[in-house]
Amino acid sequence: MLNARSVGEEAERVALSLPVTREEAFASFYAYLAVDEPAVHLMPLHFLPKASRGLVDEVFLRELAVAGKFEYARNRWLDEMADRPDLVPGLASTHKLNDALLALIRSRYSRVLDGAAAGAFFPVLSDLYARYGLSLALDSAWCRNRASSVTLEEYAEHARRRHGPIRGGVDAVLLSVGASEDLLERARSSWHSCALGIQFYDDALDIEEDFRNRTLSWTVVRTLRYFDGQPGAQRTPGPDAFYEVALKEGIISETLDHAASYFAEAARLAEPTFPSWVAYQQACMRQVGRLREDYEQLLAGA
Repeated sequence: MLNARSVGEEAERVALSLPVTREEAFASFYAYLAVDEPAVHLMPLHFLPKASRGLVDEVFLRELAVAGKFEYARNRWLDEMADRPDLVPGLASTHKLNDALLALIRSRYSRVLDGAAAGAFFPVLSDLYARYGLSLALDSAWCRNRASSVTLEEYAEHARRRHGPIRGGVDAVLLSVGASEDLLERARSSWHSCALGIQFYDDALDIEEDFRNRTLSWTVVRTLRYFDGQPGAQRTPGPDAFYEVALKEGIISETLDHAASYFAEAARLAEPTFPSWVAYQQACMRQVGRLREDYEQLLAGA
């Protein structure tokens, strides 16, 4: 019912037809749009309940998928600017592109959502945007105050806000088929659990890069706390000492444990209504296991 490659290709064609392609900011955004992300492309299909498979057509799903693709790329693009202010393009160019993207995303959703579904969906989307905006502001404040600490629960809740707008396609497809409030909440929770699994997986995978770029992921913060508690230790250690502690003290393994736990919870919540989403969670758990084995071999050889 939905082809991942065609979604990506259509999104790129649409982007290249926008009147803002000459803007300075466009290249950095387009780099994220061009990334092949099958799970993002197929999200409306993953969250279409089995009982509703015969009630919608490919055009409906493709419109939601293309909107979701732009939402995902825009989210990643804004995240990059928040994490790497040195990479921010000109202000006027950035605002102009962002305005064009928001108008495009809304228009793609509006093509297939109307009546009660549209009335319920767009306020939800606005709330997701508002929460995401606050998350970016808090990230900026947190990075300026490195003495501050964060618990696992706080980090996870913050990450839910930061990923929020990408969830729009989940709400759109379920509201359009009249899903119950219970099913909506279960789907949303499953989606957020998956996003957290990906977040923690990336935190483990990118720990050296995050430390180098001064991105305060949960894994980086956990590792830096170790140095705070050691007599005579430097507050900001060198990269080799930092990575050695993260590996030998089990901080990377702990991060992967959290990732696996979130993927398992996402799968549990998705059963039995969203079978393809369950299969995706299982694939993610296998990927976490492979990365854990790589780190274990690295530690054994150290």
